[in-house]
Amino acid sequence: MRKTGRIFNSSLESEPDEAAAEKFCEEMDKFLKTIGMWPNLERFKVPKDELAALAKQCLVLPDYESNPRVATFDEVSGLLNDSYKR
Repeated sequence: MRKTGRIFNSSLESEPDEAAAEKFCEEMDKFLKTIGMWPNLERFKVPKDELAALAKQCLVLPDYESNPRVATFDEVSGLLNDSYKR
C-alpha cells in the first residue's frame, strides 16, 4: 500500500513507508471522487429503511462463513449505513 499511496500522491515520497501506507485509503478515496466513481447506496436508490434487511441477507450468502474473519450483523449494518450518503 505504501507504493500505491505514493502513486496517487507524490508528496508521500518523502514520508516513511508506514505513513504512506496509512494515507493510502484517503488518497484512493480522493481519486475515486475525482473520477466520479464515489458511489453511495442513496445514489443507487436503495431505500434507507431496507438497510437492516440487506445487512441480514449478507449474513446468509453461501460463502459468508468461508471468509477469514466473519463479520457480525452490527458490523455489516454499520458499513451499509456509513455507505448510504458517504
